[in-house]
Amino acid sequence: MGYLGTQDKSAYYYLRNSVNSFMTKDQLRDEFERIGFDNSEFKSLTFGIASLHYGIKPLTNRIY
Repeated sequence: MGYLGTQDKSAYYYLRNSVNSFMTKDQLRDEFERIGFDNSEFKSLTFGIASLHYGIKPLTNRIY
């Protein structure tokens, strides 16, 4: 879309390249689980353009 206003495709290559280097939705969910979140899931929004990722971080046993 930005190309339409500027006529400069190279100015928008960074966006395409950065998006291509993001984790997939499944990879990010797996990462949530790896760092200790339970019931990690995601909900795709805006026809998959954006996603909401969530999970439950268990409380640790703390001794005071």
